[in-house]
Amino acid sequence: MSINHEPPGLKTNPHASDPASKRSSRKRTGQPDAPFHGVRKRSWGRYVSEIRLPGKKTRVWLGSFGSPEMAARAHDSAAFFLRGKSASLNYPDSVGSLPRPESCSSKDIQLAAAKAATGF
Repeated sequence: MSINHEPPGLKTNPHASDPASKRSSRKRTGQPDAPFHGVRKRSWGRYVSEIRLPGKKTRVWLGSFGSPEMAARAHDSAAFFLRGKSASLNYPDSVGSLPRPESCSSKDIQLAAAKAATGF
């Protein structure tokens, strides 16, 4: 038989004084969920990619993908088209095989990124 030293109705957290058991905050901890440039992970698990147009504040939405590798390939396609050799790429060895957009329009960039993500 255990003895309860708390008044009835009072609930306490047994782990409250233990600093190791504190829940992590929602702030970024410096450890990215997606180890690729231009890729981030949504809270529900999907990976998304978007890229900022050079010299502008607007972004082009490249899509939502099931894996970080797919999102990284989509980003590489758009980044190389928009920035050329100065682009920061996730897979620099695959530059020659990346699909190229037909124009600078957002739709063409998105289509080329989708082709890159699905493996052409």
